Amino acid sequence: LGSYKRAFKELRGELPELDFYVFDDWKLEQILPWNHIQGPLPITTLKKHLAEAMALRASQKSEVRSNP
Repeated sequence: LGSYKRAFKELRGELPELDFYVFDDWKLEQILPWNHIQGPLPITTLKKHLAEAMALRASQKSEVRSNP
């Protein structure tokens, strides 16, 4: 993480802030800056994992609201 922070500090003003990459809600159709990197999991698997995580998050939020 330190290398990323240092790079963003050196390139301040030329790139969006680090928080943009960390906290922004990315659209599934959006081409990401790291799209060219080939990982061990295909994009379809990553999208499936995202959908499962988002569904779990939504169910946990509704559970918290119904059990104050």
